Amino acid sequence: MLQRIKTSAIGSSASYFIAFARNVPKGFYKLFVESKDVFRLKLNYVSNNNKSLTREELEKIRSNSESLRKVGIFFVLQSTPIIGMLPYFVAIKFPRQLLTHHFWSEDQKRSFLREEFKERRQHAKTLKELLEQEGVIKIGDLSGEEAKIFPLNLLSSLTKISSLDTQSEKHIRALAGAVGVCHSQFMVSAAPTRMLRRWLIKRIDEILLDDSHFVGTSSSPQLNTGELIEYCKRRGYDCSELRGNDNHAMEDNDSLLRNNFNQWIKQAEELRTQNSLPSIVLYLIALNTLQSLKIDS
Repeated sequence: MLQRIKTSAIGSSASYFIAFARNVPKGFYKLFVESKDVFRLKLNYVSNNNKSLTREELEKIRSNSESLRKVGIFFVLQSTPIIGMLPYFVAIKFPRQLLTHHFWSEDQKRSFLREEFKERRQHAKTLKELLEQEGVIKIGDLSGEEAKIFPLNLLSSLTKISSLDTQSEKHIRALAGAVGVCHSQFMVSAAPTRMLRRWLIKRIDEILLDDSHFVGTSSSPQLNTGELIEYCKRRGYDCSELRGNDNHAMEDNDSLLRNNFNQWIKQAEELRTQNSLPSIVLYLIALNTLQSLKIDS
């Protein structure tokens, strides 16, 4: 009986590996097509005398650059004959850390998003404790009526936070993990603090550039559901539970996402009027992860 179970497990693992190996070329093809479109965008940008790109074009370029950096190591290794199939085994073990959405199934996308926010929330809790210990802010209980306006009611307190250059290593690592600038927990723990600061500053620039397309406009942002999910994820709104199998559930999901993104735009407008440190947006993102967005049943 035990031998039969072992044989079955081995057979199942082998089938999974074969399916994964067959899916890798499809993932690379999707990434290749996307990269070709981005390259064409950049050529048009240069040929049109550096005419400004639209929000959608900027997002496509940014997403593709991140994907290429993430998949680059795996691509180089799996192309090296002397290494053999080792990269495939490593990628099967760590698909979220080494591969991109081009290689994932829909179930994996949902599962990986839950895992990511679970990890980010742990770092956000550490950051919250550090901020309270430093006397910068008193957050308290995130439940009931108080949670509905969180973290809008914290903006005045967040202005007390010093610049990133003056923060401790523990503080920077907690902030980087909560904001999600690293692809893995290993990088949060092992990356040099100087590199984490550079990634955090880059994330500030990205968020401020995104917000510049929406702040000061009278109408609500016109984003499709996929864009909403990506924009809310980048701003710390946990949308991993916003999934439904019927039209009514998906309409509720879309409505909740739009409400939260509109709340972020209000925060951005408030920060602009206060002439606050740009790094405050990172703390808003980090503290947003302490909440989980769910549709009430």
